[in-house]
Amino acid sequence: HRNSLESSNSLLYFKLLFQALKVETIAPELLIAFVRRLMQVSLFAPFALAISTQYLLSELAQHHVVLQEYLQLAASEGGSSEGNPLEGEGKEKATYDPLGRMPQFAGANSSPAWEGHLQRESVHPTLAMFASACCGAEKVKYNGDPLQDFTLTAFLDRFMQRAPKKDLGEKGGSLMQPRRVGNLRA
Repeated sequence: HRNSLESSNSLLYFKLLFQALKVETIAPELLIAFVRRLMQVSLFAPFALAISTQYLLSELAQHHVVLQEYLQLAASEGGSSEGNPLEGEGKEKATYDPLGRMPQFAGANSSPAWEGHLQRESVHPTLAMFASACCGAEKVKYNGDPLQDFTLTAFLDRFMQRAPKKDLGEKGGSLMQPRRVGNLRA
C-alpha cells in the first residue's frame, strides 16, 4: 500500500519484503507478481522510495535466476513475451491482470514489465541509472541508505552546502552588467 511506503517505517517494510521474497521456495509466478506490483507502486512514490525499490530488486535478482531472466527480458528490445522462461510450453498465453486478487494467478509473467522501462526513462538520474542496472541484471552498487540519501531534504541540504562560484574577475559582457573600468562604466 502506498501510504505504508511513505511512513516512518519504510526501512522495516523494505527489510520485511526482502526477507519474504528472497526465500528460494517462493513460486516464480508469485515472485514476478510481487515484483511487478512493487514496481507499479514505486512509479507513483517519491524518488527515494522508487530508488530504494530498484535497489531491493537488484538484491533480489542476485538470489533468483528467474527474476534476473525476467528483468532482462523486460529490458530487451521489442517488448514481446516470446521466449519468456516462465511460460510453459503449449499453454495459452494469459494477459496480465494487475488488479487480480491472487498475485500468483494475475499472469504477471505473461508480458514484459513496462514499469521498468518507465523507470529507466525517469527524469531522476539515479533512478534511471539504478533501473537500467537492475534490468541489465547488474548488481546496483550503493553503500548508503537510499531511503535517506535521496529525499528532497537531503538534496536541498547538499545544494545549500555547495561552495559558491568563484568570481571570474570583472563582470561584463551583457547589457545588464556592463564592464567596469575603475569606478567608471564603459
